[in-house]
Amino acid sequence: MVYELHFADRDGSRRAVIVLISWSPQGTSPEQMAAHAAVYVALRNQLDGVDLSIEAMSRSDLEYDRLVRAART
Repeated sequence: MVYELHFADRDGSRRAVIVLISWSPQGTSPEQMAAHAAVYVALRNQLDGVDLSIEAMSRSDLEYDRLVRAART
């Protein structure tokens, strides 16, 4: 999934970053995870303009504050 994340930077300026999200929920078989990872890497390498790549295994990995912290680094 590709998501445009909007947030205020530490200095108060508005920012937007493009986030590529890989979703592999807990309980996914190792074979499925390996196949998904291969496709994800290939996709990420083909896309221009992606500012942040996230590999999520639970909903907490996608919390707004967590994404903003990752985008600010």
